[in-house]
Amino acid sequence: DIVVWRQLAERAEQQLRKGSLVYIEGKIQNRKWQDNEGKDHYITEVVANMFRNLTKREDSGTPQNNFPSTEHDPFNTPSTVKATTPTENPSSDDDDLPF
Repeated sequence: DIVVWRQLAERAEQQLRKGSLVYIEGKIQNRKWQDNEGKDHYITEVVANMFRNLTKREDSGTPQNNFPSTEHDPFNTPSTVKATTPTENPSSDDDDLPF
């Protein structure tokens, strides 16, 4: 479960919808409570400090996420991999490495 308080809760209510993809930072909190029969229950929650909505909204109003679609391939496995060979020998001067 995620717990959000005050202005962050108001912002979450405005920006997030069911099914939204969200990045959340916070602290983990464990709680213990008893029901009416005296049975102990334990719950673990994330008390959010910040969140970032990762769902991209299109002009049509339909939420779209920023990740590639996996509808055609539920396991997101690559179809084919082609091996390529360089046609020229790259020189060490052409490196764009910073070191």
